[in-house]
Amino acid sequence: MTVRYYDQADPTPQVPLRISEIGDVTTTSGEGLPDEVALCLSFHANLVSGQPPARRRGRIYIGPLGANARTSGAPNNRPDSAFIGRLAAAATDLVDGANAASVPWVVHSEAAGDDFFVIAGWVDNAFDTQRRRGVAATSRTTWQLT
Repeated sequence: MTVRYYDQADPTPQVPLRISEIGDVTTTSGEGLPDEVALCLSFHANLVSGQPPARRRGRIYIGPLGANARTSGAPNNRPDSAFIGRLAAAATDLVDGANAASVPWVVHSEAAGDDFFVIAGWVDNAFDTQRRRGVAATSRTTWQLT
């Protein structure tokens, strides 16, 4: 997984101040799930009355995933609870590490013109679909009624 750090005060297009490889989340062992299957890590800053909450939330989609990311028993169409726990723990580690390095994790809102410190988040027990991750077709088989 790669994390890129930017100075929001820099003019666009911005060049990363630092790029860190933070390891492999080991999601691809075993038979792979379709490339579009992901697990969503949602996060938020303090919510404030009178301000749209969407300006203080964000998401990171983790994928592609391997079969080990789903439950092995019935029903096996849900993310594995241990995998969900590891992803939530990784988010906590990211907040703690970023704060310790004095580069806090924030939600940047263009609409609000401000950054908001991430304080919490969640991982649902349902997979998400990221259509933009789909692989391009390399052939097409046509059919027609006769």
